[in-house]
Amino acid sequence: NPLIKKRVETANRLERTKISCRQRQKQLIDLRAVVDNVPAELERLKKHHAITSLDVELYNASKEVVPQEERIAFGEELIDAIRDNHMQNTERLFDIYQGFDVFLPANMNSEKPHIYIRSFNGGAYYLEMETDKPLGCAMRIDHLLEHLPDRVLSFEEQMARAEKQRKEALADIERGNTYQDEVEELEINLADIDRQLAETEEKSA
Repeated sequence: NPLIKKRVETANRLERTKISCRQRQKQLIDLRAVVDNVPAELERLKKHHAITSLDVELYNASKEVVPQEERIAFGEELIDAIRDNHMQNTERLFDIYQGFDVFLPANMNSEKPHIYIRSFNGGAYYLEMETDKPLGCAMRIDHLLEHLPDRVLSFEEQMARAEKQRKEALADIERGNTYQDEVEELEINLADIDRQLAETEEKSA
C-alpha cells in the first residue's frame, strides 16, 4: 500500500520538523534574553565610557615630566610596599601619581602582585606589576594612563556592537518560528493518511 510508505515518510519528516521547531523556539528565547539584557549592558558601558573620558581629561591636565631618578625612586618604594602588602586585610593608598591615586589592594597574593589606579571620577584600573624593575613600575602606570583614550574607543565600539546585536535579535524574533506552521501542516497530513489507512482496512475487512 503506497499510503504506508507515505505515512512513514510523513511521520519521519514531522519528527525532524518538530526537532527543528524546538531548536528554533529555544533560539527565540535566547534572542529575547539578548534583547532584554542589552539595555543594562548599554548603561554599564555608557557609565564606564563617561568615567574613562573624564579620566582622559584628568590625565591630560595633570601629567607632567617626571625625572628618571624620581621614577626609579618611586618604583623602589612601590616594590617594597607591594612586597609588604601580601594578604593585607585592607586596601591602602600608596601615593598619587600623575593626578591618580595608587592603591595597594586588600588580600593580594604575592605571587600575583598588582595595584589599582583610581581617580576621583570613579575610575578604577587593575594593573599587574613586576617587583624586580623599579623603573618599570612608573612605565607601566604611564602606559595605562596614556592608553585611556583606547579604552574610551573600546567602550564606544562595544556600545555599537550591543546596539547592533539588539537590532539583529529583534529582526530575527520578528521572523518568528516558521517551523510551527510546517509542524501543524504535517500533523494534519499525517492524520489524513491515518484516516485513509483506516478506511482501507475497513474495506478490506
